[in-house]
Amino acid sequence: MERDDPDVAIVDIRMPPTFTNEGLRAAIELRQSHEGLGILLFSQYNRDRYAAELLAHEPQGSATC
Repeated sequence: MERDDPDVAIVDIRMPPTFTNEGLRAAIELRQSHEGLGILLFSQYNRDRYAAELLAHEPQGSATC
C-alpha cells in the first residue's frame, strides 16, 4: 500500500485465517490510514451490518448494492 499507492482495494469480507470478518477489518483500517482510497468490498453473504459497519467510519464516496 505504501509503495504503490493504489486508488482502490478489492477485498472479500471473509478472509483468512478464520474466514469471519478479517476483510471487513482490513477495509476499515485501510480507509482510516489511506485517505481517498476506494474500497470494493465483496461477499457472498447478505449481511447488511457489514456494510453499515464500514460506512459508519467514513461514508463519503460510498455506495452499496
